[in-house]
Order: sequence, then C-alpha cells, then structure tokens
Amino acid sequence: MGQSCLFLASQSPRRAELLHQWGVPFEVIENRLLTESLPESGSLSQLRKRLRRLATLKARASGAGYSGIVLGADTIVVHRRRVLGKPRDLKEAAFMLSCLSDSWHQVLSGVCLWDTRTRLLRSFCVGAGVRFRTLSSAQIEAYISDYEVLDKAGGYAIQEIGNEFVSQVRGSYSTVVGLPEYPLKYYLRQWGVSTR
Repeated sequence: MGQSCLFLASQSPRRAELLHQWGVPFEVIENRLLTESLPESGSLSQLRKRLRRLATLKARASGAGYSGIVLGADTIVVHRRRVLGKPRDLKEAAFMLSCLSDSWHQVLSGVCLWDTRTRLLRSFCVGAGVRFRTLSSAQIEAYISDYEVLDKAGGYAIQEIGNEFVSQVRGSYSTVVGLPEYPLKYYLRQWGVSTR
C-alpha cells in the first residue's frame, strides 16, 4: 500500500470511488462513531466548524487498532441556513428536492486525517455552491424511485442527477460528491500516501 496505509472510515461508495479515481491506495474500515448529531441550522462558519469536529470524532473513533492514516468525512447540504442531512424516508427526500428546486444551495464536506502512529491530525471543511433547475414533481418522483436516496445528504448524488437537475456548480465537483480533491491530495502526499 505504499509508504503509508490509508483507512477510509466510511461506507460511502462515492468516497471510495473518488479515492480509486485519484489512485489512492486505501482500505475501507467501519465507522465506529455511534452517534452523529448534525445541527439543524446555523451560519456557514458554524456549520464548517461542526463538520470538522464530526469528521475528527469519526476518524478517532474508527482508528483504534489500526496503524496508519484514518480518513473521516461528512457532507451536508445547506439551503437557506437549514441543514438537509440524509432523509429519513422517501417522502422527506422528495420534500428536500422540492426545496432545492430553482435555487442555490451549499454543499459542505468536512474531512479529518488522523495518523494513529504520530497522533498528527489535519481537519478542514470545503464548500461548493450548487444551483438546481426548476424540478417537476414527476422528475423528483422518477429520481427517488430509480435511485437509493436515503443515504445521501439532501436526498441526491450529483453524479446521478447531472445536468437534468443541476444548472451550475461553483467550486469543486468532488466536494459535492463527498471529498474535496485538492486539499485532501495535498495532505495525503505530505504524509506519504501516493496519489495521481
């Protein structure tokens, strides 16, 4: 696995796919953080701080017994200061998508890298703006019936909806998917994890 082992404390197939695309050697481990309490609202600066803390708690809780770098991450959608986490059911997913219709929202991805050997820790949070087109109820119903939406912040994955839903992205596409590419690659390289 190269000079340093990276352990991804997330079951998200989207995060794993990004790491594969970037040529990062890693192993998926269980996220052992039992309670993940996200705020319901707040300023972007407050929410960034909370996400960094949550990612740090996740990395530290999951890294026990592993020797290497543990990556913890969390992503939320913020619409008009309200946090949209993972929907509880399809009805809530449809409601979230209808709220996002014809408007901008922010996607925040908080990340923590924790080296279990040296106890060094780096955490950061990156945001990106996403504008949705006007969505019809038929579009929303088709999407939530065709895709698994309950494990996604805001009820959607950008790589599934593409240009049909999204008219514009300000910032990093990978941040919207769940891992900010450039700061993450920078720190990984500094800590001896190879990337392309």
